[in-house]
Amino acid sequence: MSKMFSRNVLLKASILFVLCFLLTGMLTAQQRSPGKSHGEESFYVNWKHYHNFDEMTTILQGLAEKFPRLAKLTSSGKSRQGRDLWIMEISNFESGKSLDKPGFYIDGDIHGNEVNGMMVPLYTCWYLLTRYGNDKFVTGLLDRIVFYVRPSVNPDAGNSFISEPNTMHHPRWNYRPIDNDGDGLFDEDPEEDLNGDGEISSMRKRDPHGRYKPDPEDPRLMVRVKDNDPPGGWTLLGTEGIDNDNDGRLNEDIPGGLDMARNFPYDYSIRNGWPYPLSEPETRGCIEFFRDHPNINGVFHYHNTGSLIMMALGKDAKMGGQEQQSGRRRYRRGPQLPEMSKEEQELMKNFLNVTVERDRMRDAYMYQILAVRGVHILKYRPTLNGGVGQFPPWTYSMYGAPSFLIELWGIPADYDGDGRVSQKEGLRWVDEELDGEGWVNWQPYKHPQFGDIEIGGSYTKFMRRTPPGRYLEEHCLKNTRFHLYVASELPKLEITKAEFKPLYGFSASGSGKKKVVKNSADLSANKMGSGKGVIGWLDIEVRNFGVIPTATAQAVKVNVVRPDKLKIEGGKNFKILGRSDPENRLGKVADFEDEKSNEIEIGYIGGRSGKNYRLLVKLNSSKKNYLTLTVDSQRGGKIKKKIPVKFL
Repeated sequence: MSKMFSRNVLLKASILFVLCFLLTGMLTAQQRSPGKSHGEESFYVNWKHYHNFDEMTTILQGLAEKFPRLAKLTSSGKSRQGRDLWIMEISNFESGKSLDKPGFYIDGDIHGNEVNGMMVPLYTCWYLLTRYGNDKFVTGLLDRIVFYVRPSVNPDAGNSFISEPNTMHHPRWNYRPIDNDGDGLFDEDPEEDLNGDGEISSMRKRDPHGRYKPDPEDPRLMVRVKDNDPPGGWTLLGTEGIDNDNDGRLNEDIPGGLDMARNFPYDYSIRNGWPYPLSEPETRGCIEFFRDHPNINGVFHYHNTGSLIMMALGKDAKMGGQEQQSGRRRYRRGPQLPEMSKEEQELMKNFLNVTVERDRMRDAYMYQILAVRGVHILKYRPTLNGGVGQFPPWTYSMYGAPSFLIELWGIPADYDGDGRVSQKEGLRWVDEELDGEGWVNWQPYKHPQFGDIEIGGSYTKFMRRTPPGRYLEEHCLKNTRFHLYVASELPKLEITKAEFKPLYGFSASGSGKKKVVKNSADLSANKMGSGKGVIGWLDIEVRNFGVIPTATAQAVKVNVVRPDKLKIEGGKNFKILGRSDPENRLGKVADFEDEKSNEIEIGYIGGRSGKNYRLLVKLNSSKKNYLTLTVDSQRGGKIKKKIPVKFL
């Protein structure tokens, strides 16, 4: 007996030890030391290199293949040149359906020369997937919400910018053929890398009557001489290239297209978004995706340049000024932020006073709270975004989701603190940080039309608008940290209170009519058989612990989000008889419109707030004496909770 007892004790102790070991291992995987790996080595990517379309596709396909429980790669269509418009859906697919979770959308590179806008979303895909199970924060996000990531809205121009010689400004538009110079030909006079150095720079030619001269302080720069001064000895010819169509002009009919960032329906202008809204497969695919995913409740669009956090709040919103109130408009003063550094307070200063219509004031306050963390992480300046025909104003004003446009990068070289980076300051930074690597020096060249010239005098394309490769990973990481923080503030719904308070028991009489039984002795005598049950109050509290509401004020205004619903399951004959003010203790009840329904609309739940509901319900006794409560929010997710029911 004692030996058997000892063996049992040892067996139980061994099992307990193994369980503790496994649990400790699991916890360790969730809470790694910051000095250790968080899964990055499971899928290596060089983040100091800009990836062209084929490389991006290989990375996305590889991630989807390696992490099938977390990632699904689809194409929403084809670009004008036939490239896939990739979208990566990322979530823990075993924790629920994607459309039953709050959705978070990220895109970039709608302007082809803004390829760091592609790298940040691509990095986010890798970051989320490799860190799941190794990072408690990331694991919690993917268990609760779904990410939709479109790295490149304009893959044709983005691929060209990375793979071919270009200036930092082109190609910007998509590759819709356009006759820019009206000669009946399309894209026939592009910029060209004449000297084969991989960059498209400027051209200058010696000219005794020229109005330019090398800058005396830095001869790499050219400055215009004053009108009354002697000639400078140089003429600037323009961007590197030749007059291909012999019309006397250089590079006047470059490839592309139209500015797709102005091709969206909200506040559309034909001058900026020619020829008509959503004329391009790339922009049309964006809108169709939002149509098919009504759960999206947070949006980030990545552009460059300027180091700005831009938030869409409607074209009538204004920023700065004094607090005031007048008519339907008033200033909303944001939160006081004494814990911020002086630099951060200076960046936030103007954004703490926002003028907006009354019905959108709570949206302004939501943005202010979220922007505080962005300023802290990025050191970017927050401002409003109301651009004509742009995607972010559409995703807020017509779709109703909180929408951010991030203007990435800016050479950190404002040495004199005047708020701008001059060419001399930029060159100083290039010399000090890159050993001159980011500037193209003047080199002689024999031009077929202009003779002896020099080519150079400009930044390299990966410089002023996009960070040099050595800074790219840091750049991607800090922006990923910010938008993941915003994603973490998507609605976090929880049923914090659910109490059933029985009032009356009932049993079925021989005639089939109901008899009210007011005490437990009567119910006990009837043994709570079939056709027996109870009527009582059901008190429920639902809270949202996220900053972002289940529907923004704008979404409610334009009626694009259905109200949140509360569904109660309690057996075959369960009924909601009526609803009352939660504070009403006298039992006064408003009749419920549909007695047969077990579902009611509960409006919307604001950020970091909650709502209380009191319902009069009837349920029959059964072997399973509990209620199942489901809160179903289109943009806040779906949650469930079971509560026991005690009969009288």
